[in-house]
Amino acid sequence: MTHSPFLEAILLAIGSTDRNIHLWTSSEDNFVQAAVLSGHEDWVKSLAFRTPQSAGDALILASGSQDANIRLWNIEPFTKTTLTSSGASTSEVTDELLDAFEASLVNLEDTEDGGRQISLKRHILTVKSIQQSQQLFTVTFDALLIGHEAGVTALSWRPQNSPDDTPTLLSTSTDSSLILWSPSTVLTSASDGTTLWINRQRFGDVGGQRLGGFVGGPDGSTVPVWHEIARPQVHGYDLIGAAFLDPLCFVSIADEKVVRVFEAPSEFVEVVNNLGIARLESAEVRTVSPVLTASNLAYTASAVAELNGAADDARTRRRPFEGELAAVTLWPEIEKVFGHGYESIALAVSNDKQCIATACKATSQEHAVVRVYETQTWQLVGQPLPGHNLTVTQIAFSPDDSLILSVSRDRSWRLFEKSAEGYVPVAADKSHGRIIWDCAWAPEGDIFATASRDKTIKVWRRAADANSKWTAVATIAAKAAATAVSFAARPPESKSRTLAVGLETGEIMLFASPRQDPSQWKATLTIDSRYVHAIWTNHEPNS
Repeated sequence: MTHSPFLEAILLAIGSTDRNIHLWTSSEDNFVQAAVLSGHEDWVKSLAFRTPQSAGDALILASGSQDANIRLWNIEPFTKTTLTSSGASTSEVTDELLDAFEASLVNLEDTEDGGRQISLKRHILTVKSIQQSQQLFTVTFDALLIGHEAGVTALSWRPQNSPDDTPTLLSTSTDSSLILWSPSTVLTSASDGTTLWINRQRFGDVGGQRLGGFVGGPDGSTVPVWHEIARPQVHGYDLIGAAFLDPLCFVSIADEKVVRVFEAPSEFVEVVNNLGIARLESAEVRTVSPVLTASNLAYTASAVAELNGAADDARTRRRPFEGELAAVTLWPEIEKVFGHGYESIALAVSNDKQCIATACKATSQEHAVVRVYETQTWQLVGQPLPGHNLTVTQIAFSPDDSLILSVSRDRSWRLFEKSAEGYVPVAADKSHGRIIWDCAWAPEGDIFATASRDKTIKVWRRAADANSKWTAVATIAAKAAATAVSFAARPPESKSRTLAVGLETGEIMLFASPRQDPSQWKATLTIDSRYVHAIWTNHEPNS
């Protein structure tokens, strides 16, 4: 929708599944249909107006479709000279005359061999201005922008307050690309020019599921161009969670029993360093995709250099191409960690990165355990941590890694303390009335919070007496099931704490408390739901 200066009325454009664009104009308190613009061969998915910069400019409507094309439409005032050239004065304008005049204008269509339709039909529209006087304007097809290889998903004009006033259109597509379009004037005579729109810049190529959008810089005038520079080997199952152990190694879980560990190949390190993204230490392995094998193998740098030859150095000075992402820069799996009897559901990494803790789906005590592994040899630390009766939904290490907190579908939380033999049970509670979805430690390590489907968030602190019992010092009521919780990091001198809570409705609530009195929490902000689904989290400690 736009309010055009020369129209002095509101113009509404609607893209439809009938492959047409429907233009409506305001008339008193209602909208009336003014024109139907045809030409696209599939659903119209995006529309964007560009208002005129000066009196001589046209109002431009850009339309993007699943047919992979973009069409530009010029909307301009209908002048007296145009009418009088048809043999009539402006005082004699009638609906019949306008119909006859429109039928006499150029209407060219090219549908040879089922190709794209090019229509130069000039639509004549009559609207009432804000002052109730009639206005005439025309809508004509101006340009067909061809460059995307799949459906266009979004369109956006560059803000008109930018230093360069050249019209520039940004488009994105399911072909994983973004394109910047702008006009290029080709002079056909000394006094005449024809405007052509060209592809100024193309960004893109993101692997995997590619349907998405784009964002701009702080002032809307810049585009962050992000390039995929590496790709981990896939699990083969729906991914549940992942966490880095260091910049070149991460661990992940999926809807399967095994935990997988991935490490960056040295080719990835070279690409990152040569592109100036970061300065990383060289990795010891490199990966090459073997032919007809189910997984990728790790090779030494010298072995890969022999395989790749002199082209290796040149490749690392530009972003990797698709084939290289799936082969040379692929992060290989270096370890599989077994132990759970059912599919993984929770993963946490200690703050010193020396241990990971995992849990799986469970309907009995035997499987509702937390398994702790050290990250050097990937051996089990002590015995599995028992106590829960149903699936452990979340795990969190305390800031000093001395305690492990776990919450479960059995409505309870449990604490395990580090000892010479591993971690051992030290505390438990079952005060929540429904499933506990999430838990988080405060950065200071003196309190933790639990979020439950019972619409409450409880804050727990160790009692001052000798029995070290943890008690709920605050219960925060929410208007929906609490599904995520996290404390904000604060500088040591801060006198307050901030707690963020995600709700099943999609809302986010922020609470504040005096640092010395975590029993008093005050709501400071509620962010309205802008999400389709509930908010979930798989946060790092202190995030």
